[in-house]
Amino acid sequence: MMDRRIRILHLEDNDQDAELITHTLQSEGLDVSVQRVQERAPFIEALGADRFDLILSDYSLPTFNGPAALDLAKKIRPELPFIFVSGKMGEDLAVESLKQGAMDYVLKNFLSRLAPAVTRALKEAQAKKEKAIAEAELSRTQEKLAVIIENSKDSIWSVDSSLRLMTFNVVAAARFWGARGVILQLGMRMDELMVAEEKSKWMGWFARAMSGEDFHVELSYSTPGLEMEMELSINPIRADGTITGVAIFTRDMTERKKAEREILKQRDELEKVNTRLVENQAQLIQSEKLASLGQLSAGVAHEINNPMAFVTSNLRTLADYAQSIKEIAAGYGGLLAAIHGVPGSALGEATEKVEKLVREKKFQSILDDLESIIAESLDGAQRVNEIVHSLKSMARVDDISLQPTDVNKCLDDALKLAWNELKYKCTVEKNLSPLPMLQGHPGQLKQVFINLLVNAAQAIPEKGVISIRTFMEKEAITVEIEDTGSGITDENLPKLFTPFFTTKPVGQGTGLGLPISYGIIQNHHGQMDVRSRVDHGTTFIITLPGQDWTPS
Repeated sequence: MMDRRIRILHLEDNDQDAELITHTLQSEGLDVSVQRVQERAPFIEALGADRFDLILSDYSLPTFNGPAALDLAKKIRPELPFIFVSGKMGEDLAVESLKQGAMDYVLKNFLSRLAPAVTRALKEAQAKKEKAIAEAELSRTQEKLAVIIENSKDSIWSVDSSLRLMTFNVVAAARFWGARGVILQLGMRMDELMVAEEKSKWMGWFARAMSGEDFHVELSYSTPGLEMEMELSINPIRADGTITGVAIFTRDMTERKKAEREILKQRDELEKVNTRLVENQAQLIQSEKLASLGQLSAGVAHEINNPMAFVTSNLRTLADYAQSIKEIAAGYGGLLAAIHGVPGSALGEATEKVEKLVREKKFQSILDDLESIIAESLDGAQRVNEIVHSLKSMARVDDISLQPTDVNKCLDDALKLAWNELKYKCTVEKNLSPLPMLQGHPGQLKQVFINLLVNAAQAIPEKGVISIRTFMEKEAITVEIEDTGSGITDENLPKLFTPFFTTKPVGQGTGLGLPISYGIIQNHHGQMDVRSRVDHGTTFIITLPGQDWTPS
């Protein structure tokens, strides 16, 4: 409907209001054609022409009125949505108009609601039209459905509220009663056909369904020459809001149940193995993480000591300044006392004393320094806080649950923790593009980035550059960490992600950092690749899904 021109029949006697309403709809981007009428006869004639999508109507007109127009529209074109657009319509009238069949009402002094009301009304009218078409289609398919039910391999039958048989298919007749020699006929009392040991169970199921409950049950069924496991779907039959009977759908589950039992047995065994693997993996990741933290701890302590040194010094200076400010303030107090009644000579002495204190204590310099000292102290404290926060975030065991993760922030935190390993050997160049959040484990990603950054620094013999880039490519987050170090030989490249393989000297590497990092990225549904040239450097490329995902 929104893809073509909207044809509107407008009942309105005021020229200016009519123009304003049309202009409002067009300014909201609606393509409308409006035919305006003011009296009953033209309104009826226009309705009979069957060329409109919507009716807009004022509530009061000189010779006609909105309620009468609504009544006519309901009789002649009941499918057309009807909206009142009035300036005199109170809340009571508005509510009453909705009860009488109007789809909405809009006040003329609040026309910003008009376009949304028109759009909504047209959508609802379209939905009603589609519903009518669907109902007609449903009627045409009922005969087909009856054929399908009769030929179903499942047992399908139903009873009314008195438990008299209303419908049944061939499978139902054969499966339940054929083996017992009972020939089903419509109208039979099903409770009278049931054997004593089953009757109480079935009566309970019928009672539940008649109370409005839809449910499934499993039943082991045995007759001479037949052993069967079945799944029953028992559902109330509703007509016009009233429960009139019960429908029973039965499926033979004998082979399926046998297969399920075998699958469950295998699943239990696999779960036990998987639990042991997950526990071992978590321990391995945490061990490698703590090993990285041990390597970084000295540098972190150094990074904390620097800002804490000037924070402590500045706070001591502030303490001295505070004492000077108190003495100067006391001098000013004496000056005020002199002004309010001390003889003239005393006033002069007090004034000289204050001026001397201001000079000796360098009061103006104190005031000038206070702001920068405090700002510097706060900056130092913030640096300490960030370092400690990053360290705690890295050290804790990751929660099993996923959380929104900012890859750029993980990189920044990793740089803070690894900085002491980097700053004396290399320059770090960052080019981080805005990235969407992903569902992941921030601590694990920081562990990966720290491992790559420290490896990059160790690969640089004396002085070099580490470049960090992030960007989006084909709906995936890409992280590149490149160094200008010694590179990796073609022989060793395929072995990088093999557990316990390392090119570092004995005692300097476990050979687990890269394999664990590779596993973390894979568990995030990502990929880690590497390219390298000897004496030219190495680049690690990580791609991560840019949208939410469910962990494997």
